[in-house]
Amino acid sequence: LPTTLDVDKYARKVRTVVTLSSPHRGSPLATALSSVLGAQILKLISLVTIYTLRTGRVPIAAVFYLVRLLSLPRLPIAAGTLLNNIYRDLLSDFSDDRREALDRFMVTVGDDQELLSQLTPAAMSLFNTTTFDRPSVRYGSVITCARPPGMRTSWAVGLSPFRQATHLLFTAFHRITARMPATPIGLTNSQQRALVGAYERLPTLRDNDGMVPTLSQAWGEIVHATWGDHLDAIGHFYLPTHVPPHFDWLNSGQRFTLEEFERIWLDVARFLFA
Repeated sequence: LPTTLDVDKYARKVRTVVTLSSPHRGSPLATALSSVLGAQILKLISLVTIYTLRTGRVPIAAVFYLVRLLSLPRLPIAAGTLLNNIYRDLLSDFSDDRREALDRFMVTVGDDQELLSQLTPAAMSLFNTTTFDRPSVRYGSVITCARPPGMRTSWAVGLSPFRQATHLLFTAFHRITARMPATPIGLTNSQQRALVGAYERLPTLRDNDGMVPTLSQAWGEIVHATWGDHLDAIGHFYLPTHVPPHFDWLNSGQRFTLEEFERIWLDVARFLFA
């Protein structure tokens, strides 16, 4: 890209790049959420989370509508109006000052959607054909794959209304992300061996971590591959007894553990220092 900076001066200093559950070949979830209606869905999801944290109550009706909407192959034309109505209903439970502050925050969130359109499978295909690895840099990736949501994961989440509600959202996200286009991924032999070693089979295009297809995440040497959702590997897993406590924003029922979290980052450290 055009720039007045001496890019090579800085790029020469980079020795290793490790990516974490990254959509190197894009994600269908980015496609679904990069539309005008997708931005409204994201805004409502954010408000539902804030509402639950502030009031201690889960807006079940809003969550069920979101899940139903996300489960449709195509979003209905009237969805935008209904989303706005639900959004206004949730805001009405806050004080005037809080409502004004939340509205300002949500406008900022809504204006910051440009990255999503760059992470669609089509956009990343174009990026990969025009951008090349530097021979002097070692590339590695951490891979996450979630077990498909169902009765087992719902039971693992527990009886908390908030955790069950966010598990429904995870289920909807997982189904959307499973719609990866049937395009060749081009894994190397060593990448295939690493994935089979971690998952006892080679993941398919439908396998994902709730936000990014698993095969889309492979780039360079596979540093670590694990069962977990997109947020587990950065510490958003459920462990309320830990100090400080860990809470899961999107409850997937994967039973991810602190030990697995530490194994990921020890392997990353070993890769960086190798």
